[in-house]
Amino acid sequence: MKGEAVGFTIVEILVAMAILLVAFLALATLHVSALRATSLARKQTLATILAYERVERFQRLGLGAVEPGSETTTIDGQEFSRSWSVSGTPGESRLVVVNVAWSDPWGTHAIELPAVVRP
Repeated sequence: MKGEAVGFTIVEILVAMAILLVAFLALATLHVSALRATSLARKQTLATILAYERVERFQRLGLGAVEPGSETTTIDGQEFSRSWSVSGTPGESRLVVVNVAWSDPWGTHAIELPAVVRP
């Protein structure tokens, strides 16, 4: 067997490269999905904080300050629309529902936080 070439053929190398390419594309897709999930989780956390902040303000100021309304807040370049509705009889415990919505490249998202404000 003298003179016989040792090593890989071009076909074997191309097959190996194709397998590596598929693996790298799968990793790239996974990376993009992870970045999207992280971004969404961060924005959901910010929206939840904004909702709790509004409820705490109502609880701190008392029932006299509990009126329906809305406002827009920008945090780190992301705009959040915060609105709240109030139900119940003035002077008694009232149900406040705070909604926080935002848009990003993946769509429009919202959270809703119901809370009872007591006298």
